[in-house]
Amino acid sequence: MLVKIKSISMNENQCIVEFTSKYGDGYGVWHGIPQIGKEYEVEIEITNSLRWGTDIKITNERMEMISKEYQLLKLNGELQHVYDDQLAVLKIGSSMIFLETEGNAFPEGSSIQIKVPLIHIYDTNI
Repeated sequence: MLVKIKSISMNENQCIVEFTSKYGDGYGVWHGIPQIGKEYEVEIEITNSLRWGTDIKITNERMEMISKEYQLLKLNGELQHVYDDQLAVLKIGSSMIFLETEGNAFPEGSSIQIKVPLIHIYDTNI
C-alpha cells in the first residue's frame, strides 16, 4: 500500500506516524526511519488477536477504507481467505493484511470492518 507520511512523533520509544493513502488517513508504529512528506510502499501488520463479531464485523460499506474513529483505527476491506489455524487475510486494494483471529469466521468474500488501537507499518523498500 502506498502511503505518504504526514507527521512523526515518538511515544515510549516507538516512532508513531500519521499517514495518508488513497484509502484514507491513519496512524501506526513505523519500523525504520521515515521522512515527513515522503511516499512509501508499505506492509501493514496487526499484532493483536481479533475476535469475529467483536473486533471484526460484517459491513455493508463495500468501499475499501482506512479511517480514524476516536482512539481506534478502522479498516474496511474484503475478507480474502480464512485458514484452518484462524489466520485470515483482509484485502484493501492490492494489499493483503494478515489477521490472527478467534471464534467463528465470516464467509470468504464478505465485506468486513476491523477496529484496532494500533497497526505496525514496514517500508517494503520497493
